[in-house]
Amino acid sequence: MNVHYAEDLKRYSYELPEIEKHTLTWAFRKPEQRSHQVRIQALMNLLMPSIHDRYEWNEEKLDAWKLRQLQTLVDWAFETCPFYQDLYRRAGYETGAIRSYSDFANLPTTTRDDLVRGFPNQVVSREFDKDNCRWFFSSGSSGTPVQLVTPQERTEWDTLHRLRMFERMAGKRFPRDRWIYNVNHAHWWHTSFNGELPVFSISQQCSVESVVEHLKKLRPVFISTITGFAQKLADQGVNLSEFGVTGLSTNSETSTPAWRKKISGILGVPVCDEYSSEEAGLMAHECEHGTYHLMEDDTHLETVREDTSGLGEIVATDLWNFAMPVIRYEQGDLGRISTERRRCGCGSIFRELKGVEGRRDEAFIREDGSRIAPGEMLEISESLLSMSGMHEYRVIQKSTREIEVIFTLVEDSVVGPLLDQFCHRMSERFGYPITVRYEQMKTLPLLKRHKRKVFIQAISNI
Repeated sequence: MNVHYAEDLKRYSYELPEIEKHTLTWAFRKPEQRSHQVRIQALMNLLMPSIHDRYEWNEEKLDAWKLRQLQTLVDWAFETCPFYQDLYRRAGYETGAIRSYSDFANLPTTTRDDLVRGFPNQVVSREFDKDNCRWFFSSGSSGTPVQLVTPQERTEWDTLHRLRMFERMAGKRFPRDRWIYNVNHAHWWHTSFNGELPVFSISQQCSVESVVEHLKKLRPVFISTITGFAQKLADQGVNLSEFGVTGLSTNSETSTPAWRKKISGILGVPVCDEYSSEEAGLMAHECEHGTYHLMEDDTHLETVREDTSGLGEIVATDLWNFAMPVIRYEQGDLGRISTERRRCGCGSIFRELKGVEGRRDEAFIREDGSRIAPGEMLEISESLLSMSGMHEYRVIQKSTREIEVIFTLVEDSVVGPLLDQFCHRMSERFGYPITVRYEQMKTLPLLKRHKRKVFIQAISNI
């Protein structure tokens, strides 16, 4: 299969107008080179067996390896990045001070504002030639853009770990002459492994009917898609296994295990979730057994400011980006991380992410100031609002005692009797009675972001 460059993908649109229109073209600062393709293919051949092996290391070996990575990364950042020199010196840090995970957890956290203010001279290592690195932007869920720099080696680790993630989700290794299909607003660092396992990336703005027609012709082995588009595929009732697909990964938008199980039954393939970010890389994913593993050899995750239930704010450390280190970075997400390790049926002892419960700024606020995570509310809305006749909906907190639901209806449908139950279930989550108001619309207002936003916390004085 001769697929080496992004422009080659146009030959595989099968002259479908919508596919041609929405195929993602190369967007990074430097174009993909044939040398990148040759190198990533060689690395796949050389390293994939050991990368799969590392997924099944025992706890002692993994902890020792990762602590060495963190030690090296922190000392490098302290010695070569002015931002970290200043931040850590004020915290009393000295080179070599990381001797345990507790030492690492005592370092100050960093934020998106830190990266924006310090770019590039304060946050990029002076030991790297920025012009020879890969540059890209991330606006994430906040809408505030941050420019990032990563070395070519980091993009290769991302690509190899992504391949392992997909194979672990599907529970099998992929034939190298098959396609991987990516539905998103952005493409990946490599379009193929020098012609093997080529990736077709298409915008989620493409019509689902055209994507289904394209899947029939391209017959990819695996699909990676934003969560909302997976729902559109399910709405079509398409059986992806008939197209040769062996699994589907959802990303970018919060979903529940119950929803993924339901969608899997419709699509006829395993549906697993992925947790990642532009700043920190791949952070966690579900395996074929349904366990949501941290990707402990790609990113180190912690939670801070936990509540009594263990729900905390996720901070992430990219283990591989030495050009622009991202260390103890506040993701803006809420989640729970298991403190124990157990050997999963997939073979891994990577810790378990008990759930990414959504964005911190989307959590609803109780009168006592405590939070209700979006993930906790999503299970309620999926089981009641979706079943009540609504096609799309958005849940907006107007005050600590009032919620508004704006929605569109499924064609020829009327709102069902489940709305009283929704109010009752949400009142249970708040711990006191709340009022829910509903407003039907022809279309929901557009949001200034690529991702769906189901829950909006709109209390002005919080």
